[in-house]
Amino acid sequence: MFKENNSQQMNIMDDSYLQASKRVQKIVEKSWAKPFAEIIFPAINEARFSVLYSDDNGRPNTPINYIFSSLLLKETLGLTDDELTESLHCDVRFQYALHSTSMKEQPVSDRTFSRFRANCYAYQLETGRDLIEEEILALSKEIAEYFDLSPTQKRMDSMMIASNTRKLSRLELLYTCIEKLIHSLDTSYPSLDITAFKHYLNTDQENQFIYHDDTPYNEKLHNLIKDAYTLIDTYSDELSEHPDFQLLCRAVDDQTTKNEKGESAVKKGKEIRPNSLQTPYDPDATYRYKAGKGYIGYSANIVETVGTDLSLITDYDYDINSQSDVNFGYSAIEQMGKQELSTTLIADGAYNSDDNQALAEANNVQLITTQLKGKKPNIHYADIILDEDSKTIVQCPGGLRPLSTSYYPETDTYRAVFDLKSAENCCCSICSKKKQKKTTVLIVTPKAVQRAKQAKEMKEVSFLQYSHFRNGIEGIPSILRRKYSVDRMPFRGLVRSKQCFGFKIGGINVKNAVKAYQNRAIAV
Repeated sequence: MFKENNSQQMNIMDDSYLQASKRVQKIVEKSWAKPFAEIIFPAINEARFSVLYSDDNGRPNTPINYIFSSLLLKETLGLTDDELTESLHCDVRFQYALHSTSMKEQPVSDRTFSRFRANCYAYQLETGRDLIEEEILALSKEIAEYFDLSPTQKRMDSMMIASNTRKLSRLELLYTCIEKLIHSLDTSYPSLDITAFKHYLNTDQENQFIYHDDTPYNEKLHNLIKDAYTLIDTYSDELSEHPDFQLLCRAVDDQTTKNEKGESAVKKGKEIRPNSLQTPYDPDATYRYKAGKGYIGYSANIVETVGTDLSLITDYDYDINSQSDVNFGYSAIEQMGKQELSTTLIADGAYNSDDNQALAEANNVQLITTQLKGKKPNIHYADIILDEDSKTIVQCPGGLRPLSTSYYPETDTYRAVFDLKSAENCCCSICSKKKQKKTTVLIVTPKAVQRAKQAKEMKEVSFLQYSHFRNGIEGIPSILRRKYSVDRMPFRGLVRSKQCFGFKIGGINVKNAVKAYQNRAIAV
């Protein structure tokens, strides 16, 4: 049953910290353990996880703040579950950080952390609520309040995260799906006749068939598709709910098509959707081609709040890698909500859209993008003066006023007619491009003018400060790859890998908080 860990009293006779030598105590107090014990551990909201336990049935649970804090330390220090368990039992720094120095035995076993993750996983599948994400973000707010971190300066970036699986060819994908299904049938459905597919049970058959068989590639692929359709047609009634059968159906649907005669054919590469099955071992992973490189896996969005002495990741998102930066940006601004103080959020050009700008303005957020997407705008359009109330062009960039103006609401377009001689003598050259017999015509949209103004602002020295500020967030994806190994997470699937990613985000925040605490102590 659920029970909060409200009391961590020290026992003078049995306390491992008090029984240690003065030298050991001094080492503990100068280490990461002291700031963790004072800032992180007390901030964990155990009540959030009460939904994972019964109210009054069974023995009390292992303290949630103990488990959650341990998993944060695991990521902060780069440990495995086994190394974490050993450290909790043997290292007084861990016990000090978790307020457990007076416990006769640490309340963890080799299954404590895996069970906790499994419970959070099952709860999220059932309700859609990510308890780990909620607690990581709530903890970042607690840390920010402890250090009086102002929330008015934020920057945002996204990153690709590779699935912890190898890339499969079409041949390997179809073979693996069939092989997994046959193994499942052989184990769980002995009544079904799979004699014709027994060769898939041979562990050496795959390498022989895919890499060493001299049969032409297309013929081997055709044989696999034939076997796949035979399995689907034969067992569709008995196995419609079986996960391996569903994966085979998905792979066949992704990779093949049928003509009017019912004959199957392999789809061309361009016809295969990005969300097609990449591997049966990680069915949530998707494909994306970006910056000249293909990625299989997921993508994450990170929002960092920056202060003078401390920076924290105060929001993050994790999804399939076909999720666009525009959507990530909209979700991030929506998550921020209405800001009491005017807040600046700086990102690259991929986050810019009219919807994002409108939502940011409504939430008292100034969304600044350091680049523009799409075609490079004509910077001279920035000086065109429009009167959007009267729907007229007031003057061209050179100050020349039009003879007449028109507005076309269907396309949100302005049209202005200028005197030909006056336009030819105008210094801007914009109003004289489309010449007629006695006049010239200028056609422009408010969006083109706005993009030109943004492009002009980006060339100003003051704007370069925003660009330099945004570049600071580029270090986080690098740290997540080098130190936290996000491309080799030992979990597969969207939900499980997102949970692991959340603890890695928490680990970065813990490390930054510890460093800020120690720097403050040195300054004093």
